[in-house]
Amino acid sequence: MNFSDISRQIDMLIGMVEHEIYNTFQYRINEIISMYDSLVSDYAQDGELENLNKYNRLNKMIKQLEQDLTQDYSAIAKLTQYAQMMAFIHTTVGSAFLLSALVGVLPVISFPLLSKLRIDLSQEIEENELTSVLGRHRSDMLREIKIALRSSTNDEVNPTDTKRKLKRIRDKYTYNVQRLSSYEIGRAESTAGVDIADRFEDKGSKLERIWISQRDERVRSTHVVLDSQKADSKGLFYSKPTKTRGPAPRKMKGIGMLQENMGCRCSVGYRVNGIELDYMETDNMSPEQREIYEKTSFDKYQEWLKEHQENISPAYYKQLSKGMAWDSVQAAQDYDLFKVLDNDLFGDAKKFQQMLKRGFHKKKDGSWGY
Repeated sequence: MNFSDISRQIDMLIGMVEHEIYNTFQYRINEIISMYDSLVSDYAQDGELENLNKYNRLNKMIKQLEQDLTQDYSAIAKLTQYAQMMAFIHTTVGSAFLLSALVGVLPVISFPLLSKLRIDLSQEIEENELTSVLGRHRSDMLREIKIALRSSTNDEVNPTDTKRKLKRIRDKYTYNVQRLSSYEIGRAESTAGVDIADRFEDKGSKLERIWISQRDERVRSTHVVLDSQKADSKGLFYSKPTKTRGPAPRKMKGIGMLQENMGCRCSVGYRVNGIELDYMETDNMSPEQREIYEKTSFDKYQEWLKEHQENISPAYYKQLSKGMAWDSVQAAQDYDLFKVLDNDLFGDAKKFQQMLKRGFHKKKDGSWGY
């Protein structure tokens, strides 16, 4: 297990939220199309309904849609916030395990009250806050749907074309909201990755914070350059092409900050006394590296969680885990395992690992599955 493995576990958390967003918008647009089909069918059966009747029925439909979309976006905001806090907790605990194995000392791990953690993970600028951005997405999505429906009923646009428009709106906002959610959860992961070093700074070991990319063909060019680079004396990474700097992936600031932060899959790691867990090759290890490799296996992490969970798990953790959409990602093979595991740090870490092993991934249509 290494710092990249922690990031891959958080990817499973992101996948759960993105899958729920996909399902939410699929269901909502299908409902709208069903209502629209009913409206169009009545027109066909009755000939030409009076304009006033058409107007009243359409307005009633839109009023219901406004309420439904408000509920959808509220549920997405709550789920994303829960996943943010879970990402922060799992990154903190996983990083503490790895660093304690490298340093030889386990620091006191504590988490703030739930209300305080929400504040700590919020954006510095109010207009960039999750609920504010989602509110703007909801307003824009509603406006586009209204235009599509009204142009169809008032201007007699072909129903097939209208349904295509509605599906394009669905796909557009599925992508936009998934991207926002992924960024916010990843930002919480990065915050935890930076904060954990403060708990080890007086332990006598030399810690260097490093940038770790996913090291695959999807990594953007600026992050290929940053991969394995250490933060400077101020704790910052620098990306010259985009004129940005920051303490971690998804926390960059500057002219090209959106280009650097959105869609980023990188994570924070640590080089301890010159040793990088993420670069150890199993076929070419020194005796010291082999010892560390064995101490940091996922099985050892599970044992460590069992031993320390009671002391390091915040009281509200079970509430967060139960608020997640575990059922929506359970394939038949997972069900029995997921059913017997508790909603605690140990159980959830095992769920993430099982999802990773079975290849839980994002599909071309925006859903996640095996």
